[in-house]
Amino acid sequence: MNYEKIKEECLRRMKMLKLHDEGEFTCVGDFRKNDKAWKSEFLGILYWLNEEEEKAVAKFEKEHKGLKVYHCIKNHTEFGELLTMLYVNGRSQEEFEEDVTYFDYDIKNGFCMTYVCNMTDEWSSTFGSVGIQSLNGGVKRTC
Repeated sequence: MNYEKIKEECLRRMKMLKLHDEGEFTCVGDFRKNDKAWKSEFLGILYWLNEEEEKAVAKFEKEHKGLKVYHCIKNHTEFGELLTMLYVNGRSQEEFEEDVTYFDYDIKNGFCMTYVCNMTDEWSSTFGSVGIQSLNGGVKRTC
């Protein structure tokens, strides 16, 4: 799959989620220029990923060739510290088109397919669908 097409889809999703994009030094600007995902915490407040989180994203992308993370949501729960990774599936043209269709449909309902990395207990990490809401320039996880 063409990387530029995957990146273009990442940027389209970031725009749909209303992630902060008012210049080079913003969430979307940094992704556009440096391919760096940011994270939202608490009520959609944006932060850079820390070193441990960057390693988790890099490990995920390496283990799951063709999946590109464009944003993360961090939550502190009784199950551990969760890093919810929003990604584009570019493994094949067919999977890409299916992923785009599901995203367009699900985002209208406030849901998104993700990989939830449990930073406290890696064994508990899993793929799934989570509820999301655009808030304060970032994204808040609702369920």
